[in-house]
Amino acid sequence: MKSVKSTLLLSFSILLGGYYFILQPLELRLNEQKEQKEELERELKKFSTKKGLKRLKELKLQQEKIKEEITILQTSQKEILKRLEANKTLFFTKKRFSKMLDHLLKNSRQLELKSVEIVEGEKKEIGKLYKFDEIKVEGRGEFLKTINFLREVEKSKILLKTTYFKVEKNGSVPAFRFNISFFGVKL
Repeated sequence: MKSVKSTLLLSFSILLGGYYFILQPLELRLNEQKEQKEELERELKKFSTKKGLKRLKELKLQQEKIKEEITILQTSQKEILKRLEANKTLFFTKKRFSKMLDHLLKNSRQLELKSVEIVEGEKKEIGKLYKFDEIKVEGRGEFLKTINFLREVEKSKILLKTTYFKVEKNGSVPAFRFNISFFGVKL
């Protein structure tokens, strides 16, 4: 699970870096080339017919090259957007958090939950991620059902980590406690 999250984090970092260091400069270059093209078209009108025809051919070649570059840039942009969409789990949103809590309560029917406490703490920077909220869960239930419940929670489409897990045998039904921390990229 850690390697998948690490891979997702690395992929997202590469995508984000690609956007800021590749796509934006390419867009600036594209705009500059569009301006150059317009300037060259204005200059073309100034030349005589022979010179104009020769210059026109050069301009058309330049125009074709620019069109190819535009196509390449658009393809790159679509690919980056696809990758961002594929790694959207890196973005922490309250909506995703709410859905995860709904999922948590839905899957807890086989257990007796005592409390689910949301701890909104200070957003801590951890590498390129931020630690957002944390939940503390306490309850009672059979050990295997508790483990299956925790596995279901960890399948959520949000970056999370179980930071504390404890099972105690009090009578016939074990009591459990665990904390889950939520992480994401700060936008």
